[in-house]
Amino acid sequence: MNIRRILSILPVAAALLLSGCSSAPLVPVQENEFVSLPPSAYQAPAAPVSDSRSERTARTMLYFIASDQQQLTGIYYTIRATGNQTLEEAAVMRLLSSTPVLGLIPVAPEGTALRGMEISQGVATVDLTVEALTAQPQDLMRMIAAITVTLTQFDSVSCVNVLIGGRAPYAYDLPVGARTATEGSLTGLIAQQQSDTERYLADPAQAQIERQVVLYFSSWQDDLLVPEVASIRLTSGNIARDVIAAMTPGPKDTSISHRVLPADAVLLRDPVTEIQDDGRRVLRLDFNEGFTQSLSQAGLSLRQSLCALTYTLVRFLPEIDALTVYEGDQPIRSVDDAQGRTVFRQGLITADSFDHRIGRSVQLYFAGNSGKLERAQRVLDLASAVSPRALLSQLIQGPYVFDGALHSAIPDGVTEADVLGIRQEDNLLLVNFSDNFYRLCQSLNESEERLLAYAIVNTLSEMDGIDRVQFYFAGEIADTLSGNICLTEPLIANPGLTG
Repeated sequence: MNIRRILSILPVAAALLLSGCSSAPLVPVQENEFVSLPPSAYQAPAAPVSDSRSERTARTMLYFIASDQQQLTGIYYTIRATGNQTLEEAAVMRLLSSTPVLGLIPVAPEGTALRGMEISQGVATVDLTVEALTAQPQDLMRMIAAITVTLTQFDSVSCVNVLIGGRAPYAYDLPVGARTATEGSLTGLIAQQQSDTERYLADPAQAQIERQVVLYFSSWQDDLLVPEVASIRLTSGNIARDVIAAMTPGPKDTSISHRVLPADAVLLRDPVTEIQDDGRRVLRLDFNEGFTQSLSQAGLSLRQSLCALTYTLVRFLPEIDALTVYEGDQPIRSVDDAQGRTVFRQGLITADSFDHRIGRSVQLYFAGNSGKLERAQRVLDLASAVSPRALLSQLIQGPYVFDGALHSAIPDGVTEADVLGIRQEDNLLLVNFSDNFYRLCQSLNESEERLLAYAIVNTLSEMDGIDRVQFYFAGEIADTLSGNICLTEPLIANPGLTG
């Protein structure tokens, strides 16, 4: 490769001999004996000049309702995702739109479509259009089971929370909650939901009904919300109170998020649902006087607290549209902070009152003092968490102070502008760096070159569906960067280089 003739011919030749990329024999041969290595069968795609993704396909099982309505039956389909669409989204869209083979029943009412999907920390939040509201309770349970079993086949999903029109649906007067893959018959699933309702209405404390609820907490960086699934018992007779009691101690995993309610927060009375003149169902929360002061003293954000309460309660309690939050007898009508002023019209707090704030954790790899790579965890917004460019940007920016004694493996002087283009082709990621990037890498020693290459490859391979990375420089493939790592073919992650 000719990258502006950065190195003289002799040093390059010497470096290639060390790298293993040349055709020099690896064992002694007799004089005049001709030995050559077989040519590589790998044909590199053209270097990307912008960011794009090819169509991704997968052969996966979609689950439909059997004719006896007691079981789910899986049928293999080839699903295709284009652009920024995920395979998980494509699977649900295909499941909802497909006419199953003879003897199977569609999973949702006619016209039901996917409004949106979030995947974070193993939780898939699936929002369906309002056509799904026409489903009877037993059909709703079957639909949720089919979506859950279909999605939990993917490595990125461990449980599923289904919404309809942005709200949690009713099923026999109790929340459905987050679901894991359904085992046993659909008949048993429906009977359990009915039985839970009867026992709860008779005596909540005695019934000891459990549900999985997705609680939202604040990330340590950038004020994003991170979901965490918790199993809670509905024992107080007021489900909203039970949920808030589960939120108050904070998350179990404190490495990426922290509490959103002060320890001394007190609900003065049971939360109640109020019906507005326009038909909206609003949950009223009455906290003690001094609630906002307690938040401030604990170093917590009122904005994040209200946002987390809204996302948690609206996505769990059936058919709640908004919250009103009172401090003593005064409604909280606005938030003023470093992010600006947000006014809640008529005091109604909805998910739309806030910017889309859900985050997802990612793993980054930086150089440690041990000569190996060390992991650092970040919470990024959902779009950035699945963007190779955003992850490379994080590597270029380097570690945070709280990451400890880590440093970026990428040379000083490299900027985000040095990433010329990125393209995903199935499980292969093509990354085109600038000639400036190549030039800045020429002085790296063997250890530094290895750490640089695998900081990038290991980080990008953490993304769903990526297991190989091909490097380009100014549109061309280089044999090496500084003579040690062969870059003529894609690299796979190197877990052995991680401390």
